Amino acid sequence: MGLSILAFVMMFTYAIVRPATESLFLDVYTSAKLPVVWLMVALVTLVTVVIYNRFVVKKDLLTLFGWSAFLSAVIFSVLFVLSSYKVPGSVYALYVWKDVYVILLVEIYYSFSNAVFPIKTARWAYGFFGAISAVGGLLGNILVGILAKKFGTEHVLWTIPPLLIITWMLNAIFARYAECEKVHKKVDKTIHFKEAVSVIRRSSYLILILLLIVVTQIVITLIDFKYNNIVEHVYPVLDERTKIIGYIYGAINFSAILFHILTGPVLRLAGVPIILVAVPFFLGTGIGIFIIVPIFIVMAVVKVASKVFDYSIFRAAKEILYIPLSYAEKTQGKSIIDMLAYRVAKGGASVLLMGLIMYQLDRLSIWCAIALIGIWIFITTIIIKRYRHKVSRQAEMVSENTLNTQEDIDSRES
Repeated sequence: MGLSILAFVMMFTYAIVRPATESLFLDVYTSAKLPVVWLMVALVTLVTVVIYNRFVVKKDLLTLFGWSAFLSAVIFSVLFVLSSYKVPGSVYALYVWKDVYVILLVEIYYSFSNAVFPIKTARWAYGFFGAISAVGGLLGNILVGILAKKFGTEHVLWTIPPLLIITWMLNAIFARYAECEKVHKKVDKTIHFKEAVSVIRRSSYLILILLLIVVTQIVITLIDFKYNNIVEHVYPVLDERTKIIGYIYGAINFSAILFHILTGPVLRLAGVPIILVAVPFFLGTGIGIFIIVPIFIVMAVVKVASKVFDYSIFRAAKEILYIPLSYAEKTQGKSIIDMLAYRVAKGGASVLLMGLIMYQLDRLSIWCAIALIGIWIFITTIIIKRYRHKVSRQAEMVSENTLNTQEDIDSRES
Protein backbone atom coordinates (compact mmCIF):
# COMPACT_ATOMS: atom_id res chain seq x y z
CA MET A 1 0.00 0.00 0.00
CA GLY A 2 2.81 2.42 0.90
CA LEU A 3 4.60 1.91 -2.42
CA SER A 4 1.32 2.42 -4.28
CA ILE A 5 0.65 5.76 -2.56
CA LEU A 6 4.20 6.94 -3.22
CA ALA A 7 3.87 5.96 -6.89
CA PHE A 8 0.61 7.92 -7.21
CA VAL A 9 1.88 11.14 -5.61
CA MET A 10 5.27 10.95 -7.35
CA MET A 11 3.77 10.78 -10.83
CA PHE A 12 0.91 13.20 -10.05
CA THR A 13 3.54 15.81 -9.18
CA TYR A 14 5.63 15.09 -12.26
CA ALA A 15 2.53 15.26 -14.49
CA ILE A 16 2.05 18.87 -13.42
CA VAL A 17 5.64 20.08 -13.59
CA ARG A 18 6.52 18.45 -16.91
CA PRO A 19 3.94 19.97 -19.32
CA ALA A 20 4.22 23.41 -17.70
CA THR A 21 8.03 23.41 -17.83
CA GLU A 22 8.23 22.07 -21.38
CA SER A 23 5.73 24.60 -22.66
CA LEU A 24 7.53 27.43 -20.86
CA PHE A 25 10.85 26.36 -22.36
CA LEU A 26 9.43 26.23 -25.90
CA ASP A 27 7.97 29.70 -25.37
CA VAL A 28 11.32 31.17 -24.25
CA TYR A 29 13.84 29.24 -26.35
CA THR A 30 11.89 27.25 -29.06
CA SER A 31 12.51 23.60 -29.96
CA ALA A 32 15.85 24.48 -31.61
CA LYS A 33 17.40 24.69 -28.12
CA LEU A 34 16.07 21.32 -26.91
CA PRO A 35 19.27 19.42 -27.83
CA VAL A 36 21.27 21.89 -25.72
CA VAL A 37 19.11 21.49 -22.61
CA TRP A 38 19.01 17.70 -23.05
CA LEU A 39 22.82 17.71 -23.05
CA MET A 40 22.76 19.76 -19.85
CA VAL A 41 20.40 17.20 -18.31
CA ALA A 42 22.94 14.46 -19.08
CA LEU A 43 25.74 16.41 -17.36
CA VAL A 44 23.71 17.18 -14.24
CA THR A 45 22.56 13.56 -14.09
CA LEU A 46 26.21 12.47 -14.13
CA VAL A 47 26.89 14.60 -11.05
CA THR A 48 23.71 13.30 -9.39
CA VAL A 49 24.72 9.67 -9.97
CA VAL A 50 28.15 10.29 -8.42
CA ILE A 51 26.52 11.78 -5.31
CA TYR A 52 23.85 9.05 -5.18
CA ASN A 53 26.44 6.25 -5.24
CA ARG A 54 28.24 7.82 -2.29
CA PHE A 55 25.06 7.57 -0.20
CA VAL A 56 23.38 4.39 -1.44
CA VAL A 57 25.80 2.13 0.45
CA LYS A 58 25.46 4.11 3.71
CA LYS A 59 21.76 4.97 3.85
CA ASP A 60 18.71 2.84 3.22
CA LEU A 61 16.80 3.50 -0.01
CA LEU A 62 13.68 4.99 1.60
CA THR A 63 15.76 7.53 3.51
CA LEU A 64 17.38 8.57 0.23
CA PHE A 65 13.94 8.82 -1.38
CA GLY A 66 12.73 11.18 1.35
CA TRP A 67 15.82 13.35 1.20
CA SER A 68 15.56 13.59 -2.58
CA ALA A 69 11.91 14.69 -2.45
CA PHE A 70 12.58 17.35 0.21
CA LEU A 71 15.67 18.71 -1.56
CA SER A 72 13.76 18.88 -4.84
CA ALA A 73 11.03 20.95 -3.18
CA VAL A 74 13.67 23.46 -2.08
CA ILE A 75 15.41 23.56 -5.47
CA PHE A 76 12.15 24.05 -7.36
CA SER A 77 11.12 26.88 -5.03
CA VAL A 78 14.38 28.72 -5.71
CA LEU A 79 14.13 28.16 -9.46
CA PHE A 80 10.51 29.37 -9.60
CA VAL A 81 11.51 32.62 -7.91
CA LEU A 82 14.43 33.11 -10.31
CA SER A 83 12.21 32.32 -13.29
CA SER A 84 9.55 34.80 -12.17
CA TYR A 85 12.23 37.53 -12.17
CA LYS A 86 13.39 36.46 -15.65
CA VAL A 87 16.90 35.60 -14.41
CA PRO A 88 18.94 34.38 -17.41
CA GLY A 89 19.30 30.60 -17.50
CA SER A 90 16.61 29.96 -14.88
CA VAL A 91 14.26 28.29 -17.37
CA TYR A 92 17.14 26.09 -18.52
CA ALA A 93 17.82 25.09 -14.90
CA LEU A 94 14.11 24.47 -14.31
CA TYR A 95 13.91 22.15 -17.33
CA VAL A 96 17.04 20.29 -16.23
CA TRP A 97 15.91 19.67 -12.66
CA LYS A 98 12.44 18.70 -13.87
CA ASP A 99 14.10 15.69 -15.55
CA VAL A 100 16.78 14.92 -12.97
CA TYR A 101 14.59 14.85 -9.87
CA VAL A 102 12.12 12.32 -11.30
CA ILE A 103 14.96 10.11 -12.57
CA LEU A 104 16.33 10.04 -9.04
CA LEU A 105 13.01 9.27 -7.34
CA VAL A 106 11.99 6.58 -9.82
CA GLU A 107 15.44 4.95 -9.65
CA ILE A 108 15.32 4.73 -5.84
CA TYR A 109 11.71 3.52 -5.97
CA TYR A 110 12.47 0.61 -8.30
CA SER A 111 15.78 -0.22 -6.61
CA PHE A 112 13.83 -0.76 -3.39
CA SER A 113 11.17 -2.78 -5.23
CA ASN A 114 13.75 -4.98 -6.96
CA ALA A 115 15.35 -5.73 -3.62
CA VAL A 116 12.13 -6.88 -1.93
CA PHE A 117 10.20 -8.65 -4.71
CA PRO A 118 11.09 -11.97 -6.38
CA ILE A 119 10.46 -12.39 -10.13
CA LYS A 120 7.14 -14.18 -9.61
CA THR A 121 5.74 -11.36 -7.47
CA ALA A 122 7.27 -8.60 -9.58
CA ARG A 123 5.34 -9.72 -12.67
CA TRP A 124 2.04 -8.55 -11.18
CA ALA A 125 3.27 -6.06 -8.55
CA TYR A 126 5.08 -3.83 -11.06
CA GLY A 127 2.01 -3.73 -13.26
CA PHE A 128 -0.11 -2.71 -10.27
CA PHE A 129 2.33 0.00 -9.13
CA GLY A 130 2.58 1.26 -12.69
CA ALA A 131 -1.21 1.47 -13.01
CA ILE A 132 -1.48 3.46 -9.78
CA SER A 133 1.28 5.86 -10.87
CA ALA A 134 -0.38 6.23 -14.29
CA VAL A 135 -3.66 7.19 -12.60
CA GLY A 136 -1.76 9.87 -10.68
CA GLY A 137 -0.14 11.03 -13.90
CA LEU A 138 -3.46 11.14 -15.74
CA LEU A 139 -5.12 13.26 -13.06
CA GLY A 140 -2.11 15.58 -12.95
CA ASN A 141 -2.06 16.04 -16.72
CA ILE A 142 -5.77 16.85 -16.82
CA LEU A 143 -5.44 19.27 -13.91
CA VAL A 144 -2.43 21.12 -15.34
CA GLY A 145 -4.36 22.06 -18.49
CA ILE A 146 -7.26 23.43 -16.46
CA LEU A 147 -5.02 25.35 -14.07
CA ALA A 148 -2.81 26.74 -16.86
CA LYS A 149 -5.82 28.15 -18.69
CA LYS A 150 -7.28 29.69 -15.53
CA PHE A 151 -4.16 30.94 -13.68
CA GLY A 152 -1.35 30.79 -16.23
CA THR A 153 1.50 28.32 -16.71
CA GLU A 154 4.00 30.04 -14.40
CA HIS A 155 1.56 30.14 -11.47
CA VAL A 156 0.77 26.43 -11.86
CA LEU A 157 4.40 25.57 -11.13
CA TRP A 158 4.03 26.78 -7.53
CA THR A 159 1.94 23.70 -6.71
CA ILE A 160 5.08 21.51 -7.04
CA PRO A 161 6.98 22.32 -3.78
CA PRO A 162 3.96 21.51 -1.52
CA LEU A 163 3.38 18.26 -3.42
CA LEU A 164 6.99 17.22 -2.95
CA ILE A 165 6.78 18.02 0.77
CA ILE A 166 3.72 15.75 0.94
CA THR A 167 5.73 13.05 -0.84
CA TRP A 168 8.50 13.42 1.75
CA MET A 169 6.01 13.12 4.64
CA LEU A 170 4.28 10.05 3.17
CA ASN A 171 7.62 8.38 2.62
CA ALA A 172 8.60 9.02 6.25
CA ILE A 173 5.40 7.28 7.40
CA PHE A 174 5.97 4.33 5.06
CA ALA A 175 9.63 3.99 6.12
CA ARG A 176 8.56 3.50 9.75
CA TYR A 177 6.77 0.28 8.84
CA ALA A 178 8.97 -1.01 5.99
CA GLU A 179 11.75 -3.43 6.90
CA CYS A 180 14.50 -1.30 5.38
CA GLU A 181 17.36 -2.99 7.24
CA LYS A 182 16.54 -6.34 5.65
CA VAL A 183 16.92 -4.75 2.24
CA HIS A 184 19.86 -2.43 2.88
CA LYS A 185 23.32 -4.00 2.84
CA LYS A 186 25.71 -1.80 4.83
CA VAL A 187 29.40 -1.61 4.01
CA ASP A 188 32.32 -0.05 5.88
CA LYS A 189 33.36 2.47 3.28
CA THR A 190 31.86 4.76 0.66
CA ILE A 191 31.71 3.33 -2.83
CA HIS A 192 33.13 5.81 -5.31
CA PHE A 193 31.84 6.35 -8.81
CA LYS A 194 34.71 4.36 -10.38
CA GLU A 195 33.94 1.38 -8.18
CA ALA A 196 30.26 1.55 -9.11
CA VAL A 197 31.25 1.60 -12.78
CA SER A 198 33.45 -1.45 -12.18
CA VAL A 199 30.33 -3.37 -11.11
CA ILE A 200 29.08 -2.96 -14.67
CA ARG A 201 32.45 -3.66 -16.28
CA ARG A 202 32.62 -7.04 -14.54
CA SER A 203 29.24 -8.09 -15.97
CA SER A 204 28.75 -8.51 -19.71
CA TYR A 205 25.03 -8.90 -18.97
CA LEU A 206 24.86 -5.41 -17.44
CA ILE A 207 26.86 -4.00 -20.35
CA LEU A 208 24.25 -5.38 -22.74
CA ILE A 209 21.44 -3.83 -20.68
CA LEU A 210 23.40 -0.56 -20.74
CA LEU A 211 23.60 -0.67 -24.55
CA LEU A 212 19.89 -1.49 -24.75
CA ILE A 213 18.96 1.51 -22.60
CA VAL A 214 21.23 3.85 -24.58
CA VAL A 215 19.76 2.82 -27.95
CA THR A 216 16.20 2.85 -26.59
CA GLN A 217 16.52 6.35 -25.16
CA ILE A 218 18.15 7.77 -28.28
CA VAL A 219 15.19 6.50 -30.31
CA ILE A 220 12.68 8.00 -27.85
CA THR A 221 14.63 11.29 -27.80
CA LEU A 222 14.55 11.52 -31.59
CA ILE A 223 10.80 10.94 -31.46
CA ASP A 224 10.47 13.63 -28.76
CA PHE A 225 12.38 16.14 -30.86
CA LYS A 226 10.17 15.61 -33.89
CA TYR A 227 7.03 15.82 -31.75
CA ASN A 228 8.14 19.06 -30.02
CA ASN A 229 9.07 20.60 -33.35
CA ILE A 230 5.58 19.95 -34.68
CA VAL A 231 3.63 20.97 -31.54
CA GLU A 232 5.60 24.24 -31.35
CA HIS A 233 4.40 25.27 -34.81
CA VAL A 234 0.86 23.89 -34.60
CA TYR A 235 0.19 25.51 -31.19
CA PRO A 236 2.21 28.78 -30.92
CA VAL A 237 0.33 30.26 -27.89
CA LEU A 238 1.92 29.37 -24.49
CA ASP A 239 -1.10 28.48 -22.34
CA GLU A 240 -2.88 26.73 -25.23
CA ARG A 241 0.26 24.71 -25.90
CA THR A 242 0.51 23.82 -22.18
CA LYS A 243 -3.05 22.51 -22.31
CA ILE A 244 -2.37 20.41 -25.44
CA ILE A 245 0.88 19.02 -24.01
CA GLY A 246 -1.02 18.17 -20.83
CA TYR A 247 -3.67 16.34 -22.87
CA ILE A 248 -1.01 14.40 -24.77
CA TYR A 249 0.59 13.30 -21.51
CA GLY A 250 -2.90 12.57 -20.21
CA ALA A 251 -3.41 10.23 -23.14
CA ILE A 252 -0.06 8.65 -22.29
CA ASN A 253 -1.11 8.07 -18.69
CA PHE A 254 -4.57 6.79 -19.60
CA SER A 255 -3.06 4.31 -22.05
CA ALA A 256 -0.39 3.41 -19.50
CA ILE A 257 -3.11 2.52 -16.98
CA LEU A 258 -4.54 -0.01 -19.40
CA PHE A 259 -1.11 -1.41 -20.21
CA HIS A 260 -0.17 -1.59 -16.52
CA ILE A 261 -3.34 -3.53 -15.76
CA LEU A 262 -2.44 -5.94 -18.55
CA THR A 263 1.25 -6.14 -17.61
CA GLY A 264 0.92 -9.05 -15.18
CA PRO A 265 -1.22 -11.28 -17.44
CA VAL A 266 0.78 -10.39 -20.56
CA LEU A 267 4.14 -11.08 -18.90
CA ARG A 268 2.86 -14.43 -17.65
CA LEU A 269 1.40 -15.42 -21.02
CA ALA A 270 3.92 -13.92 -23.44
CA GLY A 271 6.97 -13.73 -21.20
CA VAL A 272 9.70 -11.11 -20.86
CA PRO A 273 11.54 -12.01 -24.13
CA ILE A 274 8.53 -11.50 -26.42
CA ILE A 275 7.66 -8.17 -24.80
CA LEU A 276 11.22 -6.87 -25.20
CA VAL A 277 11.14 -7.63 -28.94
CA ALA A 278 7.55 -6.52 -29.61
CA VAL A 279 8.02 -2.95 -28.32
CA PRO A 280 10.65 -1.83 -30.88
CA PHE A 281 8.73 -3.59 -33.64
CA PHE A 282 5.55 -1.59 -32.94
CA LEU A 283 7.46 1.70 -32.60
CA GLY A 284 9.22 1.09 -35.91
CA THR A 285 5.85 0.49 -37.55
CA GLY A 286 4.49 3.78 -36.16
CA ILE A 287 7.49 5.76 -37.38
CA GLY A 288 7.11 4.18 -40.80
CA ILE A 289 3.50 5.38 -40.98
CA PHE A 290 4.59 8.91 -40.02
CA ILE A 291 7.16 8.93 -42.84
CA ILE A 292 4.33 8.13 -45.25
CA VAL A 293 1.76 10.46 -43.60
CA PRO A 294 3.75 13.29 -41.85
CA ILE A 295 1.00 15.02 -39.83
CA PHE A 296 0.72 16.05 -36.15
CA ILE A 297 -1.82 13.41 -35.09
CA VAL A 298 0.37 10.56 -36.36
CA MET A 299 3.45 11.94 -34.60
CA ALA A 300 1.38 12.44 -31.43
CA VAL A 301 0.34 8.77 -31.53
CA VAL A 302 3.98 7.68 -31.98
CA LYS A 303 4.96 9.94 -29.06
CA VAL A 304 2.21 8.45 -26.88
CA ALA A 305 3.19 4.89 -27.86
CA SER A 306 6.89 5.46 -27.14
CA LYS A 307 6.14 6.81 -23.66
CA VAL A 308 3.42 4.29 -22.83
CA PHE A 309 5.69 1.35 -23.63
CA ASP A 310 8.62 2.93 -21.80
CA TYR A 311 6.52 3.66 -18.68
CA SER A 312 4.56 0.42 -18.52
CA ILE A 313 5.12 -3.00 -20.00
CA PHE A 314 8.63 -2.37 -21.35
CA ARG A 315 9.76 -0.93 -18.00
CA ALA A 316 8.30 -3.90 -16.11
CA ALA A 317 10.02 -6.35 -18.46
CA LYS A 318 13.30 -4.42 -18.21
CA GLU A 319 13.15 -4.27 -14.41
CA ILE A 320 12.72 -8.04 -14.25
CA LEU A 321 16.04 -8.39 -16.12
CA TYR A 322 17.78 -7.13 -12.95
CA ILE A 323 16.14 -9.51 -10.48
CA PRO A 324 18.51 -12.51 -10.98
CA LEU A 325 21.49 -10.25 -10.17
CA SER A 326 23.40 -9.51 -6.94
CA TYR A 327 22.52 -6.63 -4.58
CA ALA A 328 25.49 -4.56 -5.78
CA GLU A 329 24.41 -5.05 -9.41
CA LYS A 330 20.80 -4.16 -8.56
CA THR A 331 21.74 -0.92 -6.78
CA GLN A 332 25.16 0.47 -7.76
CA GLY A 333 25.27 -1.02 -11.25
CA LYS A 334 21.60 -0.33 -11.92
CA SER A 335 21.92 3.29 -10.78
CA ILE A 336 24.64 3.91 -13.37
CA ILE A 337 22.54 2.30 -16.09
CA ASP A 338 19.09 3.64 -15.28
CA MET A 339 20.01 7.10 -14.04
CA LEU A 340 23.10 7.95 -16.04
CA ALA A 341 22.68 5.94 -19.25
CA TYR A 342 19.17 7.29 -19.78
CA ARG A 343 20.34 10.90 -19.82
CA VAL A 344 23.74 10.32 -21.38
CA ALA A 345 21.89 8.65 -24.23
CA LYS A 346 19.69 11.72 -24.43
CA GLY A 347 22.84 13.83 -24.43
CA GLY A 348 24.26 11.73 -27.27
CA ALA A 349 21.05 12.17 -29.21
CA SER A 350 21.30 15.90 -28.52
CA VAL A 351 24.78 16.05 -30.04
CA LEU A 352 23.46 14.16 -33.07
CA LEU A 353 20.52 16.56 -33.39
CA MET A 354 22.71 19.65 -33.00
CA GLY A 355 24.86 18.35 -35.85
CA LEU A 356 21.82 17.72 -38.03
CA ILE A 357 20.40 21.18 -37.22
CA MET A 358 23.74 22.81 -37.96
CA TYR A 359 23.75 21.34 -41.46
CA GLN A 360 19.97 21.75 -41.86
CA LEU A 361 19.48 17.98 -41.99
CA ASP A 362 17.17 17.64 -38.96
CA ARG A 363 14.55 16.06 -41.25
CA LEU A 364 16.77 12.96 -41.21
CA SER A 365 16.28 12.49 -37.46
CA ILE A 366 13.31 10.20 -38.01
CA TRP A 367 15.35 8.00 -40.37
CA CYS A 368 18.05 7.74 -37.72
CA ALA A 369 15.36 6.46 -35.36
CA ILE A 370 14.41 3.72 -37.83
CA ALA A 371 18.05 2.57 -38.15
CA LEU A 372 18.51 2.50 -34.37
CA ILE A 373 15.38 0.41 -33.89
CA GLY A 374 17.08 -2.31 -35.95
CA ILE A 375 20.07 -2.17 -33.56
CA TRP A 376 17.64 -2.20 -30.61
CA ILE A 377 16.12 -5.49 -31.75
CA PHE A 378 19.55 -7.04 -32.35
CA ILE A 379 20.79 -6.22 -28.83
CA THR A 380 17.54 -7.48 -27.34
CA THR A 381 17.96 -10.94 -28.89
CA ILE A 382 21.38 -11.29 -27.22
CA ILE A 383 20.06 -10.14 -23.82
CA ILE A 384 17.21 -12.64 -23.99
CA LYS A 385 19.67 -15.55 -24.25
CA ARG A 386 21.66 -14.29 -21.25
CA TYR A 387 18.50 -13.68 -19.21
CA ARG A 388 17.20 -17.20 -19.78
CA HIS A 389 20.56 -18.63 -18.74
CA LYS A 390 20.64 -16.58 -15.51
CA VAL A 391 17.08 -17.47 -14.55
CA SER A 392 17.67 -21.20 -15.14
CA ARG A 393 20.95 -21.03 -13.17
CA GLN A 394 19.24 -19.24 -10.29
CA ALA A 395 16.50 -21.89 -10.25
CA GLU A 396 19.17 -24.59 -10.10
CA MET A 397 20.90 -22.89 -7.15
CA VAL A 398 17.60 -22.58 -5.27
CA SER A 399 16.90 -26.28 -5.88
CA GLU A 400 20.39 -27.23 -4.68
CA ASN A 401 20.03 -25.15 -1.52
CA THR A 402 16.62 -26.65 -0.82
CA LEU A 403 18.01 -30.16 -1.33
CA ASN A 404 20.98 -29.48 0.96
CA THR A 405 18.70 -28.09 3.66
CA GLN A 406 16.47 -31.14 3.46
CA GLU A 407 19.51 -33.45 3.68
CA ASP A 408 20.68 -31.61 6.81
CA ILE A 409 17.26 -32.04 8.39
CA ASP A 410 17.22 -35.76 7.50
CA SER A 411 20.70 -36.30 8.94
CA ARG A 412 19.69 -34.67 12.26
CA GLU A 413 16.54 -36.78 12.47
CA SER A 414 18.52 -39.96 11.83
